[in-house]
Amino acid sequence: MQACEAQLPPDQLTALAGRLGQLDALVAATFKKRKQPASCAGVVAQHYADAAWKGKLDMLVPAERKKAIAESRSRMTKACTAEAWTPTVRSCLVAGGAEQCFVATSFLWTFPATGVLATSTGVPECDAYIDAMNRTQTCEKLAKETRDAFKESFTAMHDAFAQMKTMDDSVKKAMADSCRYGTEALQQVLSSSGC
Repeated sequence: MQACEAQLPPDQLTALAGRLGQLDALVAATFKKRKQPASCAGVVAQHYADAAWKGKLDMLVPAERKKAIAESRSRMTKACTAEAWTPTVRSCLVAGGAEQCFVATSFLWTFPATGVLATSTGVPECDAYIDAMNRTQTCEKLAKETRDAFKESFTAMHDAFAQMKTMDDSVKKAMADSCRYGTEALQQVLSSSGC
């Protein structure tokens, strides 16, 4: 590791040291919280606290925004309970670790939770695309690098999906075409991977 670090330019070495310091602090805070691990309700209250939503989903009308927040909280509570999240994962989330606390499912707990707006895009092709993208994140047969690449791609489109209802028909049609092609490509990847 020291030999590798010696090859880094000073700015990258400083950035690496800063990042490792942040992770060390998160691990320490996680183990401290583990002494009295939060319940699933406590985890959701921390991760999806009102303050965490500041500046998110502002393009939605207040009633739809409120509904998306409530649904995100509900989905996370159900997942935490059904999947029996470990004390370490729960403690990490309460310590403020966010997506760093998950190995494969951080993609699901965005703002809003993945799939919350899927039924309200108003464009069936994009609903299908979102569903296929969700499947890429939960299929362990796909390499982590592949899942991460899909996650990055989908995250870039997340805001566009959230605004779908306010788009005019010509933009919706273009989005529908893009979503259709994207879904076909994802289905091929999922099928060939045995997902």
